[in-house]
Amino acid sequence: ISYLGRNYRLRVGDALRAPLSFDGHWFTLRRQDRKSAPTLFREWYQSVGQEWLVRRVKQWERRAGTSPSGIFVEDLGYRWASCSKSGVLRFNWKLLQLPIKLIDYVIVHEMIHLKEHSHSPAFWRMLGEAMPDWESRKNDLAVAQAELVWSVEGKE
Repeated sequence: ISYLGRNYRLRVGDALRAPLSFDGHWFTLRRQDRKSAPTLFREWYQSVGQEWLVRRVKQWERRAGTSPSGIFVEDLGYRWASCSKSGVLRFNWKLLQLPIKLIDYVIVHEMIHLKEHSHSPAFWRMLGEAMPDWESRKNDLAVAQAELVWSVEGKE
């Protein structure tokens, strides 16, 4: 199971309190909840990802020169993220499987959209000012995207 670019092993056990847990080394799934695993993992990524992404966005606010009005983690299908005109950033929970360097690219990309909604030359200039190596990160993201499992059964 991938989380923030690292792969972790999954244990299945009996007599566990929670259906799914993560201790920083292992994911543990309660045996009786195996059929619900896709939903449980999606919910876990959304819950943990919400807090993590809020902290990460705050780290980039100064360099990006902007701050969102809200941050949400959702299932966005095949999109990594979106930015609303009201300043809300929405991130795909699947993003949390990627290395932090690539997540940061998506974060900063969306934060720049808070100032410049299109992919105009001004957008790319502002992105370059906030993240000088954005092009290599964008290329690495394209490679990672091709290797990521996008569909998850059990979506409600």
